Amino acid sequence: FFFVVRLCFQAEKFLFFLICYLVMFSRSALVLVVLASVCVAFPTAMEGYWQGVPEFTPLGPWNTMFNFTILPVEGTNNQWLLSDHFADDGTLIPGTDQQWWAVDGEGMTYCGAVYNFFHVPGTVNQNFTENSSSDNHIQWCRDGCGELEWTLKLIDENTLSSHFYYANPVNHLNVTFTRVNSYKNLAKSIPMRAPCNISVHLSPHDTHDNKKGSNSTGGCPFKHLHTSEAPQLPTRKMKHLPAKMSQEYEFCYVLNEVAEFSISWNFLQSTSELQVALSAPTQSPLTTFLGFGFEPQFPGMIDADVVIGYVNPSSNSSCVRSMYVPYYVGPPVDDDSMTISNTDVIVGDDRLTVKFTRPFDTGHHNITISNNGPKPGKPGVYFFQTMWAIGESPNTCTGTPNYHGNNRGLRVIDWMNPSSIFPDFMKCTHEM
Repeated sequence: FFFVVRLCFQAEKFLFFLICYLVMFSRSALVLVVLASVCVAFPTAMEGYWQGVPEFTPLGPWNTMFNFTILPVEGTNNQWLLSDHFADDGTLIPGTDQQWWAVDGEGMTYCGAVYNFFHVPGTVNQNFTENSSSDNHIQWCRDGCGELEWTLKLIDENTLSSHFYYANPVNHLNVTFTRVNSYKNLAKSIPMRAPCNISVHLSPHDTHDNKKGSNSTGGCPFKHLHTSEAPQLPTRKMKHLPAKMSQEYEFCYVLNEVAEFSISWNFLQSTSELQVALSAPTQSPLTTFLGFGFEPQFPGMIDADVVIGYVNPSSNSSCVRSMYVPYYVGPPVDDDSMTISNTDVIVGDDRLTVKFTRPFDTGHHNITISNNGPKPGKPGVYFFQTMWAIGESPNTCTGTPNYHGNNRGLRVIDWMNPSSIFPDFMKCTHEM
């Protein structure tokens, strides 16, 4: 007869000797065959230090190195700590840390201190279960892989693929990493509430150049800063915005350095209005749209009030449309729930600018002043989720916008006190 068991990879040798014993010493005509559905352990070939530039991120295009570490936890044979760190001088989410505590065969806990993205600072904690693994891949999921799905796959000895779906089919974070040999540690930790208040000692990892090191960490997450022998990508020089953007608007910030998508605005409490100007460089300003959404349900676009602006190619006139997103993913549809006025589209010097005004109270999401922010008693418009996009414009003022690809991103904005969220280096620079 056949007897099927599921054993972990560590029991493989035991199975081999058991089968040999049964074959050699069985005196019965009845032969016992053991089929092992092997539960492969964490793929230890992934251990080490990695760097790569993401192909997809929730913040849009990315042009700097993403540092990633996979190290075993000392004193255990089934736990690993995976971590990444974004340097304080980074241009997208500076000072942000993320850490994953993986337990072999069980699952993984995510702990993150995410600055300038959700809350400021925001603590995120998620639990995943291990869905599958082999000697070159491991996958964790939440809610049966329908909501969160993260797969690490070792392409070869020095190449690691990381693919994270957030509510499939939304690409949350895709990175192809290259193994690096050198590293250094920044001795700094961020205290967090349980269960993210772990303290572990990481085992030294023998890198390919035989450099060994020991990493003591306290708190979750901890800051891990790595250097690489591979060349760093240069920071792209920003194209300056027209001076009138600073003359006409009180606030101006670049939401994504790579796309150079900027937003300027006036927060007018006297009239309860928000005056906005979106701007981005483009080689095709006559066939490009700029879009901006108010309060999408992360990580999708659903329930967002949207303004999209572009030039109508048939009449060379401005198209600025009030729209709404009724789908989790998909193009917005025309909707007059959000009132917009003073609209304009400006084309000049390979740059597209879209201007509009909206009342505080309009559409599906009002802009509300609150005292419940990071600084008690200080009023602001806290934790207001927004999204932006750049794409190919439709041929008419009623056509469906084309897919934006990775030229989109999410940002939290305090319309009243943006410096409470955005660092100074995100401020726009202007021509004189």
